[in-house]
Amino acid sequence: MGAAIGWLEGEFETLGVPFRERASRSDEALELMRALWTQAHPKIQTKRHRVQDVVFSPMPLQKPRPPLYIGGSSEGAFRRIARLGDGWHASSMNHEAFRQGAETVRRFWKDAGREGAPFLSLRIPILIDGVHRPAVDMGLIRGRHTLSGSVKQIVDELRGFQALDCGHVALEVSYSTFPAILETIDLLADKVQPPLAD
Repeated sequence: MGAAIGWLEGEFETLGVPFRERASRSDEALELMRALWTQAHPKIQTKRHRVQDVVFSPMPLQKPRPPLYIGGSSEGAFRRIARLGDGWHASSMNHEAFRQGAETVRRFWKDAGREGAPFLSLRIPILIDGVHRPAVDMGLIRGRHTLSGSVKQIVDELRGFQALDCGHVALEVSYSTFPAILETIDLLADKVQPPLAD
């Protein structure tokens, strides 16, 4: 499951939730999920919530619980991953930013006394040359890194993320028009995925 604290202040205003409380509220929600998913009779108290004398059912099939992949690229996000998550879900960054973020997550993970290593994943827009047709104002990307170029260039860039131990990449195709989305998906299946599986 993916989680992050959010960044768009208007969303919080709409819900009547103070924007400055988003980190502490997210931490509480993650603590609650971890308890509810692992204890049939959970008993947990946070600053805003108290759970006791309840039965949580059905329990998740995945044991000990579904993994929590936490997004963000701030120090607070990296510390949240180390305390409460199972991995980092990075967003729209190049190899160097991913490498630096992964190193920081691993350092905080070790400092928190966690065993093993955090899972690393990435979400990134894909814009294939000759296929991509903008469906939205591309200004929405606002300087975020994208996978763009020829199929070969995209395969090469994805190989770079593999070399950095990125275990999963979610490719955002939604910036293209509908016919271009289908063509992008076909190219991913036929030309991008096979060389990456080798």
